[in-house]
Amino acid sequence: MKLSLEAQAQLRRLVIHYDGLERIEAISNLKAALKRAIHEITRTPRVGLCAPRPYPELAELGHLWIKAGPYWFSYLHQAGQPGRSAEITGIFHDRSNIPGAV
Repeated sequence: MKLSLEAQAQLRRLVIHYDGLERIEAISNLKAALKRAIHEITRTPRVGLCAPRPYPELAELGHLWIKAGPYWFSYLHQAGQPGRSAEITGIFHDRSNIPGAV
């Protein structure tokens, strides 16, 4: 499974943010949450919700959403497209303004 360029950038920004605050455990927790999300998506690609529970209006984007730890991960399930697997398209802390960041 891969991360979109935007998801990669979001991951980098979160790591830099936590590093600047010297919150090494937060970085470990973020990486563990990403690993859990990837595991769940790989195991059951359609496991996600159509939108994060607090933001039903995001369903119109057509992404699936999964929560792992305090993070929401958006992804696209690309079954039926040869050579394509699911792709994580966004990483958001559950306290962030997700609609404002999408």
